[in-house]
Amino acid sequence: MAEPSNASTIRSISRAFALIRCFSPGVESLTLQELAAQAQIPKSTAVRILGALRAEGMIEHDPLTRTYAPGLGFLHWAQIAGHRWGVPAAVKALMNDAVAERGESVSLYIRSGDSRIAIAHVPGTRTLRHVISVGEPMPLSAGASSWILLQSAPPEIVERVERQLRDRRADFTAQERIAQSIRQGYAASRGEREIGVAGVSVRIDLPDGRPVGALTFGGPTTRIGSSEAAEFAKCLQQIAPQVGEHLSTRGSVADQ
Repeated sequence: MAEPSNASTIRSISRAFALIRCFSPGVESLTLQELAAQAQIPKSTAVRILGALRAEGMIEHDPLTRTYAPGLGFLHWAQIAGHRWGVPAAVKALMNDAVAERGESVSLYIRSGDSRIAIAHVPGTRTLRHVISVGEPMPLSAGASSWILLQSAPPEIVERVERQLRDRRADFTAQERIAQSIRQGYAASRGEREIGVAGVSVRIDLPDGRPVGALTFGGPTTRIGSSEAAEFAKCLQQIAPQVGEHLSTRGSVADQ
């Protein structure tokens, strides 16, 4: 029997990840039809790949409900990822203090290629609050944390973000947002990524001065307005040096 080509193998791996990415917090079981539709692959292909994932313990199938769900195999990888990317308890404590002071959600973002990813998140104390999924890639073309993270991004990444903004006919450029964030010491956004959501973000530097991430308040535009942005930024700026110091002990984050 002929060995599968590299292209075929890579496509199968990509499709397997497409199926896995269909699951998220609150969406922990899906039917075959739902998985195939969301991953945009034929059902026959989905069945074959799901079978392989089941054999490796990465997917479980419930014959009663005819649904698929993440398997116990993910616990092993979650433990590894948590050890490598989990933030120190002291950082979470500082984030909790900021939430207690201002009431809004706080997230810690790093840049990974052309995306920003939250590696820690503390939900706000209000009933209406901004909630995100830790580990989920988000675009660098919107949101206060993007303009902070792009301060230290390679020029080619900034140019790709500029093209995305031109394609959607944004009324601002990435360079304008980056320059403004450097000038005022923080970045602010209103409805850039999602209507009704505002953000205020400051840069996190390691003790040696290297930028490592962005610490961000997120909440409704009705509570984080233009006039309040500076006060939210001040709250974050007060703890930013301590966050950077604690992150310097985690090599995976500090090496970004």
